[in-house]
Amino acid sequence: MKWQLPAQNSLFDCHGLASGVVIVTRQGNSEDDMQLLGVEPLTGTILFTQPMPTNNHGLQPKLLANDMLLLHAPTGGEVRVERLDPLTGRSYRSFPLTARLRQQIKLRPDILRSQLFPQMLSANEDHLFLPVDAASAEGPPRILAIAEDGSVSWTWNGTPGRRLVMSALRDDRLVAVESKTPGGSRIVIMSQSDGEVLRDADLGPDLQIWNWRRSRAATPAPRGLLCTDRDPERGDPRLAYIAIEEGGPAFLQSLRDL
Repeated sequence: MKWQLPAQNSLFDCHGLASGVVIVTRQGNSEDDMQLLGVEPLTGTILFTQPMPTNNHGLQPKLLANDMLLLHAPTGGEVRVERLDPLTGRSYRSFPLTARLRQQIKLRPDILRSQLFPQMLSANEDHLFLPVDAASAEGPPRILAIAEDGSVSWTWNGTPGRRLVMSALRDDRLVAVESKTPGGSRIVIMSQSDGEVLRDADLGPDLQIWNWRRSRAATPAPRGLLCTDRDPERGDPRLAYIAIEEGGPAFLQSLRDL
């Protein structure tokens, strides 16, 4: 099996699969000459071609399992996150990020133009989950549940001074991980509907997550997080695991003598 997209003096960037469709962006001769393509993976048949918005800093879509999100952040224009149908490439819903909201959380304008910012965006049927890292806005790391009318349904506030290193969904839960070195780390599992903390675990510095990473592809939370850190008192390396589902296993094991 082999197929090839027509080059036509273009650069292609593959983002992965959404609803069984390969999602590709085509970059032409300028930043504003960009298209979104949906490709049937077995035959290479192009299912749709949609123009990407202009004056949008070349921002790329973020894939979900059966959906796509695209941040619109034009200079001086309305900021919003569009939900795109992966079968047609067309927008069917949007979540506004109002100027008032951005001012309230003191979100820096340059962060919206970063290619990294959309990589931790996620959404369910009711909410867009907006991660706000302490490096991109004043205050602690936060996750805001944004409704379709732009209102904030609930907010999770982390620990001041820590970085938000993970925000991902699994089933009806949202997983957040905050960390600081030197300092400590924390894994928080909360309800997507109201932000209630269902399970959490405090860990040490030098936290590394081994079975999840941020990406433009679909990155749901795994069934459980496998991490390493260091004992905050002795500095010994440790292996940690915490299940996402209720009642699942969790352990913390020193690696000092291994």
